Amino acid sequence: ALPAAMDTPMASSRGPASTKAATEEVLFMLAENMRQMEDMEEEKIRLQREHEVERERLEARMEEIVDQFLEQKRDLEARMADEEEEMMRRLEEEKEAARKEAESYRKECEQKLVEEKTMMENRVAEFRAEREKLEAEKTELSRSMEVFRKDCEVSMAKAQEEMAQRNAEFEAECTRQMKQKEAEMAKLQAESESKMVAEKAEMARKTAEFHAELDLMAAEKAEQVRILEQFRRETEQKMMEEKALMTKEMNEFRSECEILEREKQETNQKVVQLRAEAEHKLDEQRRIMAEEQAVFQAQCARMDADHQAEMARNNEEFQRERERLSAQQKEMEKQMADFQLECASKMREEELEMSRKQEQYRKDSEKKMEEIALQLEIQRLNLEERMRDEQEVARLEMVHFREVCEREMAEEKQETAARMEKMQLESSRLEQEKAEMLQKMEDVREEYKQVTREKEAMAQRVLDFQAECEKQIQQKELEIAQRTRETERQIAEEKARAERELAEMRRRSEEQFRAECERLAEEQAQMTSSFTAFREECERQMAKEKEEMEKKTAGYYDECSKKIGRNEALMQQRTAEFQTEREKMVSEKDQIRKEMEAFRVECEKKMKAEDLAMKRKAAELRADFEKKIDLEKRTMEKKVAENEAQMAKRTAEMDLERKRIAEQKAEMIRQMDIFRMECERKLAAEEREMNRKTAEFRAECERQVADQKAAAERRLIEARAQTEEQLRMEREVTEHIKVVLRELPPLQTAMELGDLALLEEELWKWRAEVLPERFGDCKGVVEAVVKLAKERLLTWRNVDHTWKDILREVETLPGSNTTLTQQCQRLFRALKEAQLTRMDLRRSDPKAMEKACQVLLAWQGRTMAHSNIVHELIIKKVVNWPSLGTFDFTDLDICLRLVDRRESDSQVFLSRVQALVEDENTAPKDLRSLLSHVETMLFFLKYAKSEDLKQTHLEFRKQFPNLDPAVAGFLQAAERDYPSGGELVCLSDDRNLLNGTDVSTVLKEIRAPKASPSGKGLGLFREIFYQWALAMQSKFNLLVLPHHTQVVCLLAFRHFLEAAALARQSLPGQHLQAAVAKTHALIAQVGTGEGKSMIIAALAIYVVVAFGKKVHVVVDDETLLERDFHTFRPLFDAFEVPAQSGAPAARRRLSAVLCVSEERLAAAGSEAKGLAARVDPDADICYCEAKHVQSFYTSIARSENANFASYKDRVLILDEVDALVIDEEPNEAFVYPNPELSGMATAVAESIKQGVTQQDLFARHGTNHPAARRVVSMMLQEWDKAKKMKSGEDFVFGKELGKYCVLQGGRANSKAWSLALECRNFQDGFSREIFFQERLFVMSRPRVFRKYYRILGLSGSIGSSPERKFLQETYHAAFFEVPPFLKTCRGAPFHEAIPVPLGERRQEIYVEASVELQTARVAEVALEARERVPVLVIAKDRGHADQLVEHMQQVARSHGLGRVAPDLVRSLSRTLFESDPEQWKENLNRATMPLGDQDESAGRKSWRITVTDPRGARGTDYRVDDSEVDACGGLLLVPTIVPQSQRDWVQYLGRTARQDRKGQYCTVLCSADYSAMSTKFGGKLQTGSLDSIKTILNWGERETAGRIQASAALYNNGVRMNELCEDIFSVKKELIKDPAAREFLVDVCQRHRFLSVREVDQAFSRIQGMDPSKVPTVARDMGRPAEPPASSVMASSRMQSVGMRPLGSTMLPQGSVMLSQSSRMLSHPGSPVNQAPLAATVEVDVPKVVVFCLDWSASMMSRDTRTPMTRFELCVKSIRQLLQNQVRDSDLVGVVCFGPQVTVVVPPVPKGANIQVLEAKVAGLRPQSAGGTCFYDAVAQCLQLLGRPQVDPQAPRWLICLTDGDDLGSRRENSSGQLVSALLESGGPPNLSMIMITVGPMRPANLRIIGSWVDRVKTTGGHGQLISQKDAGQISMAFQVVAECLAGEVGGATEC
Repeated sequence: ALPAAMDTPMASSRGPASTKAATEEVLFMLAENMRQMEDMEEEKIRLQREHEVERERLEARMEEIVDQFLEQKRDLEARMADEEEEMMRRLEEEKEAARKEAESYRKECEQKLVEEKTMMENRVAEFRAEREKLEAEKTELSRSMEVFRKDCEVSMAKAQEEMAQRNAEFEAECTRQMKQKEAEMAKLQAESESKMVAEKAEMARKTAEFHAELDLMAAEKAEQVRILEQFRRETEQKMMEEKALMTKEMNEFRSECEILEREKQETNQKVVQLRAEAEHKLDEQRRIMAEEQAVFQAQCARMDADHQAEMARNNEEFQRERERLSAQQKEMEKQMADFQLECASKMREEELEMSRKQEQYRKDSEKKMEEIALQLEIQRLNLEERMRDEQEVARLEMVHFREVCEREMAEEKQETAARMEKMQLESSRLEQEKAEMLQKMEDVREEYKQVTREKEAMAQRVLDFQAECEKQIQQKELEIAQRTRETERQIAEEKARAERELAEMRRRSEEQFRAECERLAEEQAQMTSSFTAFREECERQMAKEKEEMEKKTAGYYDECSKKIGRNEALMQQRTAEFQTEREKMVSEKDQIRKEMEAFRVECEKKMKAEDLAMKRKAAELRADFEKKIDLEKRTMEKKVAENEAQMAKRTAEMDLERKRIAEQKAEMIRQMDIFRMECERKLAAEEREMNRKTAEFRAECERQVADQKAAAERRLIEARAQTEEQLRMEREVTEHIKVVLRELPPLQTAMELGDLALLEEELWKWRAEVLPERFGDCKGVVEAVVKLAKERLLTWRNVDHTWKDILREVETLPGSNTTLTQQCQRLFRALKEAQLTRMDLRRSDPKAMEKACQVLLAWQGRTMAHSNIVHELIIKKVVNWPSLGTFDFTDLDICLRLVDRRESDSQVFLSRVQALVEDENTAPKDLRSLLSHVETMLFFLKYAKSEDLKQTHLEFRKQFPNLDPAVAGFLQAAERDYPSGGELVCLSDDRNLLNGTDVSTVLKEIRAPKASPSGKGLGLFREIFYQWALAMQSKFNLLVLPHHTQVVCLLAFRHFLEAAALARQSLPGQHLQAAVAKTHALIAQVGTGEGKSMIIAALAIYVVVAFGKKVHVVVDDETLLERDFHTFRPLFDAFEVPAQSGAPAARRRLSAVLCVSEERLAAAGSEAKGLAARVDPDADICYCEAKHVQSFYTSIARSENANFASYKDRVLILDEVDALVIDEEPNEAFVYPNPELSGMATAVAESIKQGVTQQDLFARHGTNHPAARRVVSMMLQEWDKAKKMKSGEDFVFGKELGKYCVLQGGRANSKAWSLALECRNFQDGFSREIFFQERLFVMSRPRVFRKYYRILGLSGSIGSSPERKFLQETYHAAFFEVPPFLKTCRGAPFHEAIPVPLGERRQEIYVEASVELQTARVAEVALEARERVPVLVIAKDRGHADQLVEHMQQVARSHGLGRVAPDLVRSLSRTLFESDPEQWKENLNRATMPLGDQDESAGRKSWRITVTDPRGARGTDYRVDDSEVDACGGLLLVPTIVPQSQRDWVQYLGRTARQDRKGQYCTVLCSADYSAMSTKFGGKLQTGSLDSIKTILNWGERETAGRIQASAALYNNGVRMNELCEDIFSVKKELIKDPAAREFLVDVCQRHRFLSVREVDQAFSRIQGMDPSKVPTVARDMGRPAEPPASSVMASSRMQSVGMRPLGSTMLPQGSVMLSQSSRMLSHPGSPVNQAPLAATVEVDVPKVVVFCLDWSASMMSRDTRTPMTRFELCVKSIRQLLQNQVRDSDLVGVVCFGPQVTVVVPPVPKGANIQVLEAKVAGLRPQSAGGTCFYDAVAQCLQLLGRPQVDPQAPRWLICLTDGDDLGSRRENSSGQLVSALLESGGPPNLSMIMITVGPMRPANLRIIGSWVDRVKTTGGHGQLISQKDAGQISMAFQVVAECLAGEVGGATEC
């Protein structure tokens, strides 16, 4: 109503005041009503809430009462279930025990059956052995008969030889007498008759001696027969004795077996008794259980009625269990029946097998006896035939001897003397043969002695067998006793355990029941009266359920009792069955024993019968031999009589011959008199002529002496004058020097003192422009010193000005920290410049150092958060240190920030650091590393007590499924040696690792050995850990303990080495022997910062001390190498090893050396101890780089006594496995100087300098040496190149060497070698000789590494799957990973880099389509993230890094950050490092620091963005200390590329999440970077999917696998080259000294990369004295390398034009060789090299002819070369490069193109005279649009051009052809290349070499045709090669091969 009233006209007609009052009143009334309504509503709500609360309270009370009832019910149910479960468990245990007992009894029966079967087999084996022994005796008897027969033959031969010897002696005596009579002709006539008488008497005496010797020989034969008979009797007697002994031993063995059987029966009875007792005790326990169960049933009265259903289920389960037991019983009965049947069948089979073997043995014995009889008969017939043959031969020899004597008596006197000498030699030979016969007799006697010894050995074996039987019996007795004791112990334990369980059950039940009753009583008393009715109802229900439960429990108990009774009855029944079965088996065993006894008796009978037969045959054979001997004796007597008659006849003939010889001698004497007179006349004439000539010569000599005296006097006068002049000049120089020494020292003193004012004062004295004449020739020296002083004065003034200017500017400190920092940087640079120029600032300003300290301290106070005393000490030390060296302001900043900590929180750290800083021996340059070391040590000490050894082993065991079984075994053995609970030291919570007393206790505990399950423990490693902890304690006053991961890793390596040693010894029983025998390398993956260096040092010491082997530690980073060596040098010095002296107790200190460069070694000076330029072969531990290891190998090869076996005593430890992975160039070529060729080259250079023509050079120097023409050709070529070299581009002048040096990368390399540079030094007079080197040795790096005893590797990342596979196949390597330290610590934070979504699209990974989009995305992500954390962007390369820095700085300026943009985005690229290393270090230091002068109290920080290249993403430490950064996720990585290598990707992510800090990354990629790989391997990259990273890594793995596979042929090639070169250098060193052989070696070493293994062998086989087939190899012939590896890519054309060709992408370091090697070797008559020419050889002494045959069909216009050029354009470009770099001006060049038809573009013309025409023609070539490929016609046309008569026949001819398709359009008669084949078969052009290049797929038939051409060229001695490229993208690589062949240059490395 009120609103309506307000709307009336009346209201509207009132005045404004009344209207306003009415409105307010109405509003007030409305408000009052509203408040009343709200109060009423609130009251209503309150009442409802109270009502709701009361209702909820009542409901809660009701629910509580219900819950209490339900809880009581559940408790009763749970107790009932537990009781029932306990009863079921016990029942199950009883059933299980019964089953186990039955099973054990069954197994026991089976074991007994097996033992009896084994015993039976042993007896059969014994019978067989006895039979074999008898057969051996038979064989021995047959051999004795054979020896006897041979003795007879030897005796007969000896008799014949004696007779022949007597005849020879007689003839010699006759000849000697004739010679004596010729010497004394007069006496011979008078004494001839007496001599004849004496000769007859002598002949009769010798005849008698011969008869006596025959009798003696017969006596010896009889003695031999007697000895043989005696030996036979002794043998038979010994055999009978041995048989009796064996029978006795067998009887004893049987009795012992019977005793053993009785003991077994007794033991079984005891077991049965024990089992009965156990069953009785078990029954008693069951009775007790029944009683306790009855008591327990009374306690179940209050159980709930809901258990009825549960009991029903239990009954059903019990019924099923009973049925299952019944089924098991039936199954066991069935198994027992099957077992019985199986035993019976096996016994029957064994009986049948034994019968069969007995029958077979009988047949074999009869057959062998028949064979022996047949052999004896054959031997007898052969002996008779041989005796007849020898008699006939002896008769023929006598006839022949008579004829020879008659013929020789008719010859001249000279021939007679020669024959006599020959007969004497023959006599000595016969004497030697006689001695050999005697030796044979002695050998026969030795054989008899050997037989005797074998008999004794046989007896010893019998005794050993008996002892072994006794030992086995004793062992079985011990086993039975032990088994009995074990059974008794188990029964006792079971009884005690059952009693304990029953007592515990009783006690627990009573306690539970009592507690339950008390709790129920209390709960019932607390219930209210309102629920009395409900409680009564519950009690009635519980009473009812109790009655039902009692009934069910009673039924359940009755059922259990019945079940137990049935089980007992079943057990007794089965026991009886087993006993019956056992008795049956015993009876069967007795039956088998009886059968074996019968078989043995039968065998003995057969052996006796065979023995009797053998004796009978021996007697018959002996009778036959005696008959033969008698017959031989009669025959010999008859022959002796015939010989006597013949001797008488020959004596008469010799008398006649003697007379004839006397007449001839008289005639010779007369002729000699005439000859003597003629000689005397000639001598007189010659004497007169000689006197005349002597007089003339004397006169000439006197004249020459007079002339020489006059000349000497003149020279003496001239020398006196020269000496006087020289003395005068020296006196003048001395005066000048005195003046210099008087006036110059003050100036030098001022320079040495560093006094600026004094230097200005002294230089004022030298202000004159021209020096006075009093200095004379010393003016130059004085001018140099004065000039240096003036330069130093200017520098000092500049420093002084800068110094004062800075001090003046900082008198009032700048308000900006950045400005103050810049001023301090300038101050520090001035300080360093003063030190470098030796300026003493104190002399100019005594308080200079104090002022500098004040400025730096002020800066430190402003920029550091927590100033402390250590800051001040560091600044004072740095300012006052005399020589800072490389220490700069950035290093000072880093050191100060490392110690920027609160003293209250970091007291330990600051105290240790303060001690280091205060140490006078600590230089500033060492501060940074020492401070970082202390920080790392404290970090590990922080978590030392949290280390968990059990967790460590668990982390290692997680790898087992993926590990090699051998490695898993090593880790398991390590766990046994270092088990949980057996830690190195016990680090309890009450121990303070920073307290001196506790640290001393820990050190003692480290050294004290602890027991381990394996018995080995840590061993020597304890001493290593102790010494290391001691060294660190003395240096840093901190305790250093190894991590558990380090200890386990070391123990795994130890077991690997120990198992390797055991495998080499072939010891049995080693469980790792088989696996370790094939494992040569063990590689562990150890993360960055996990103590890898310490593991390496400990391993090295262990190998040296424990194994006595030497160690090479390879670290391919010079800085890290030197750091690690000097860090662990004190540890190495703490150990000793046995000395090499004879004293066994002599010891010496372990020797360790560090390999450094020669410059570093020279600079070390007196501190060079422990340093070496090469690997020291005597050092125990050698820290080196891979190049030093390679050089060590070649130094061994070059040594006089090359001992490559020394590698077996050396172990290789690698810091990274990169050195082992070979995916590009696996081989290294080494070059060596050739002094002979150096002299030859020097002579050629002299001739060229004199203007000798090329033809005369070859005539003068090219004929006297196999390499002469090559040297001349190379010198001519390199001489011209030397003239074109430019100073500053190709070389610079080296002041230290006094000659030009090669310029590499802007720096002079004094060790690089170039023949062209040698010529340039010779041309400019800086050298007087040419230093010439040759490639002579090819080394395979994998083969050298495999020579080591073992390889131990520790790597941050092992690599991808292909790399692992390569390591496994090449080095037989195995791998495992060492878990991170923090993963093994309890409660320690361990973080890995995680992907984080950033950018506008909030993605973890972006894949952009272009570089521009990628750059923009990187800027977006980085600028967003830098508000929270520092950002590190990883660019693709240094150029990309520079582009990103520039772009992001521009983006920062566009965001309003222009002032700080250069500081916000900083570069860490390689370009900056090379141009400004100090700025690079500054950027690295600032990378993780907050940006600008930010106030920490403001609570908001921003960070920098740092851009680096892949070099900065590996091994560079980005330190993050800010906790806010860690809270925001840690340092952010923004990779712009994912590397193909898994190792590199792990290194990228390793820049963040270091130690216990967090890390994150967001990847921004460009799809264009991976387009080639995507096309090649398939797949696509997607934004937001982390699978893209896996895809790229997978592509990389496939790419790596392809590279490794592509280098396989080159790898095998290098292995074979290495093997052959090693053989030459170590075994056949004489070949190196032979010039011709050396030429062949140079050639094959030069071109080996283009040869297969078979071709390498063929090339080496052409060297005489070299047989490659006798050199073992592991190389496989995989054909020629498909293409040269990446390292063979040619350098720039400029370098090639001056003769400096690199082997890889850069110049060859340290003695690399760039030779223009000629390949054609010339064979000379008499040279040791075979005459067959080498393949792929080129003569360079005459101009060569090169014809390019190029396909210009329409298909060559395709743009599929992966470059902007077409196929044809790429070919033209390659040909132009070849013309420029590989073809000389004197060479002839031709070009032929083919398409539908063949066109000769340029016939072969000289390049020099037609270079412009050639360039224009080649550059103007264009492909044709028409189709067709007349390839075969084009090749035929080229061969005709090369065969023109205008070409020099000696000129090498090269045909280079390229086609991209099959032939289409050649003439019909040449459609399959018939004309080309005919031309080549007919000889073709001489000296032809052919390289055929095909692009894309071609028909196999065409490839076979081209291949046949290439093979034909090879057979003629030329170089033939077919290069089949799969696609056009490899055309450049094919032409690189052509360039290698045409240039033939040699490169290689020298020894370090």
